Amino acid sequence: MAKKVSALAGLNEGIVVEEESRRDHAVLKATPEVAALVRDRVDGAQLGKKVIAVQLSGNQ
Repeated sequence: MAKKVSALAGLNEGIVVEEESRRDHAVLKATPEVAALVRDRVDGAQLGKKVIAVQLSGNQ
């Protein structure tokens, strides 16, 4: 999932790292600046039949 999200956001592979992946969600890790960029560019985008919803967490 991290590769797909990175591609949708126009980022290089490896900037967004996948921490956990489940059927209904994935947890990705990135710096706060990159996470905000991903939210702005990817939130609401369609990937196949699914719509991506981005939520940011302050946990480090």
